[in-house]
Amino acid sequence: MNVKALAFAMAAGAVLPAFSKVTGVADLNVKGDDYALEAGAKFNGLSITGEYVVDTAKNSAKEFTGTAKYRYDIGEQFYLEPVISYTRSFKDKVYADGPSGYQYRPIDTTKMGLKGGWNSDFGLYAAARYRYEMGGLESKDLASIGGEKGKEETRKVHRTDLTFGYQFEKVTAQYNWVHKKAKQDEFLFANGKKSSNTHEVKFAYTDLGSFTPYVEFSFEEKGKTNTVTKKKESKDSVKVGMQFTY
Repeated sequence: MNVKALAFAMAAGAVLPAFSKVTGVADLNVKGDDYALEAGAKFNGLSITGEYVVDTAKNSAKEFTGTAKYRYDIGEQFYLEPVISYTRSFKDKVYADGPSGYQYRPIDTTKMGLKGGWNSDFGLYAAARYRYEMGGLESKDLASIGGEKGKEETRKVHRTDLTFGYQFEKVTAQYNWVHKKAKQDEFLFANGKKSSNTHEVKFAYTDLGSFTPYVEFSFEEKGKTNTVTKKKESKDSVKVGMQFTY
């Protein structure tokens, strides 16, 4: 199954550009122990991609995500972009003890969202996106009555993104604020709360034609206090990658 998923991601970008007016797109990036390859194609406003992620720390496949989105241009500067994606998790789907008296296991995820954006004619741009996520984790209440099995619940998350950026002569600088809010009490984030905020700063070099190298810094709210170090655990990360079209 893992080999098939990787083959699909690569074939999506290699085969579709054979048709007229189709542009192949790809993104290869590294974030911590995760190595990701995304490939696909764009045709007019339609974009279809597949992303395959490998966890090098565990030397195993982590997940595969298929995404479809369509961009509706409104005049020359505004656009709307609905998107839907499905993530197939390759992790062992077994329950493990978690916080607050619950057990959790990884499951597949479905995401649906809508993005609206604005592009100026002098380099400045902005966008806002809302996305509803179902899955990723499933919980089971350990408490039982009369020996009956505990209740199972799938995680549901509301995500909002606000993006601002500027295209300089050779470099694009972008800031993105991510707010996530879990619908249920048992699905808390790393900060121990039902909601979290992440700040992403991205720089891309755009003077290499079809190739665009980039680096992205992610700063997330501190996690729960480590009982050993007595310090808040950091969720900050760095992603380095290369996007290209063909």
